[in-house]
Amino acid sequence: MAKITPKVYRKILDDVELRKLYLKTFQGKIDLDAITKVITVHISSTADFTYKDENQVEISQKWDIVAKDKKAHSDYLNISVTYCLVLYSKQKFTKRFFEIYEKTSLPLNVWPFVREFVNSMTARMNIPPLTLPLFKIPKKK
Repeated sequence: MAKITPKVYRKILDDVELRKLYLKTFQGKIDLDAITKVITVHISSTADFTYKDENQVEISQKWDIVAKDKKAHSDYLNISVTYCLVLYSKQKFTKRFFEIYEKTSLPLNVWPFVREFVNSMTARMNIPPLTLPLFKIPKKK
């Protein structure tokens, strides 16, 4: 399959309507004995697409956030959160569209919810609230 052009991608995206956005799953684990003031945070995500019909799709994006002690490299915080979006478009969704959408528009739309969730949940875990950075589109490798 040929890649879609930015113009075609934009045309499809202009017709997309968000029907639902909700928190689907979450899980958290904390080791209070491993907490230090010097941490590193690792963030990763994956997305799955399910076609409801040719004009509607359900997208689940799972984010994994792991905070580690910078020197000992031991995990002290693991949070996994999945958000679900239901999108509708008059135009047919294609795999090529989602290859681009997953890397650009999807994380830009979901990331603010992930940031707020992680900040709020860590505050409830009796640790200093973890504020994640603003989202930046990863550079091509």
